[in-house]
Amino acid sequence: MKFSLMLVPLLVLVFCACTGIQSDISQPILFSTNTQGVVPTNKPSDTPTLPASPVLTASATPTPFPDYFSRSYSLSNIEYVIPLTVRHVTEQSATLFFEISKPSAGLLIVRSIDPQKPLQKEIILPENQTRHMITLDNLLPDNHYQVIILLGERESVYKEAVFNGKAWGVVNFHTASNEKPIKVGVLGDASFGDDATKDLIELMASQNLDFVINTGDIVYEVDRVDLINSYALKFFEPFSLLLHQYPVYTVLGNHDYDAAVEWQGEPFYHYAFPAFADQNFGYPESRIGNQYYAFAYQDIQFLMLDSQVLFGEEGRADQEAWMKERLADTRYRITIPICHVAPFSSSAVHPNDSLPVRYSWTPIFEAGNVPVVFSGHFHHYERLFVNGITYIVTGGGSSTLYAQGSQLPESQIYARRTHFVLMEIFEDQIKIRAISKEGEIIDETSIRLP
Repeated sequence: MKFSLMLVPLLVLVFCACTGIQSDISQPILFSTNTQGVVPTNKPSDTPTLPASPVLTASATPTPFPDYFSRSYSLSNIEYVIPLTVRHVTEQSATLFFEISKPSAGLLIVRSIDPQKPLQKEIILPENQTRHMITLDNLLPDNHYQVIILLGERESVYKEAVFNGKAWGVVNFHTASNEKPIKVGVLGDASFGDDATKDLIELMASQNLDFVINTGDIVYEVDRVDLINSYALKFFEPFSLLLHQYPVYTVLGNHDYDAAVEWQGEPFYHYAFPAFADQNFGYPESRIGNQYYAFAYQDIQFLMLDSQVLFGEEGRADQEAWMKERLADTRYRITIPICHVAPFSSSAVHPNDSLPVRYSWTPIFEAGNVPVVFSGHFHHYERLFVNGITYIVTGGGSSTLYAQGSQLPESQIYARRTHFVLMEIFEDQIKIRAISKEGEIIDETSIRLP
């Protein structure tokens, strides 16, 4: 069952009875990584530290759930530095992240909106923290949840943190299911926050997706004096409809390494999209922040790669060794890599950029069970077929588009159109549709699976 935004009444049940979890908080259902200290209005806080787990409040006797979600709250003078988003979901967990401008008492409230599987949890936020990475465990598979952050010391004075002058509001998410097809929205180079991107996001948000993939160059042409505002205007605000419904998994692009987006000597990307814990995967100690990572959905493994290591950034050898290890993992039926710079492109603009990726990584992809590779960097749509693998270039996430140059013999279609890609993964095939911001299907194909 896919996601629905319709609210439904909650049944009055005890938290422990709903979940089967003991009320003893020595068996925590969530963990939080936060950054201590007060954050200036235009600067993020310093290096994250690991505090004690927040406290779960649960009654030992039947009491009604307070209806936090249907009320209106006044706005706090505390702002979101990074608004509440869902970083990752599994069948039984969800990892949430946000940062506020000043430490504050408050609650994170999560509830199920399925009347057959009612649940509500209240998590007390540590009062001395600003940066919160919270993993909710013991959730139900294929279930819909809502989350809200309320700041204040008691119910009568709860307020909502402000983002870009208004409340960020309720965030929804859906735990992973075993149903097919898996529906994924993919776009890239949506880095200007222009109207074309907003049209794409509105269309994508209506597709009843499981999650979203961004192929890099998250924010470009920034105000380096105020990176937070640049990210607010060019990513969080335009992507709001998606961020309120789905995890958005990102990779680093070349412009995400620009000096203009550096914070404390590293890309601001690492600050905005911190690494989330996932016990299924390990990483070399040399990995910087969230430089590259993997996540799984059902029996499919997604590799989120940093292609800038092929252009002088650190970590190439360790990442490639990790890639080979991941592709050899027999737990997953297929692997889908995502990187920013495409290994093949017929673009007239910087066409030779693809060569390092082509010569270094396509042999690695071909040695694994890889049916399709997604990339961006080149601002167009293109589908190519090389040595049994379909390569999708999806860099048309804005109105800034590249003309076609010399068409590669492996290219099957080139379109200079603002678009996103809808990928549907079935048991026996992957269906791919490139869709313009006007809703027109630009390209459609299917890939047979073993």
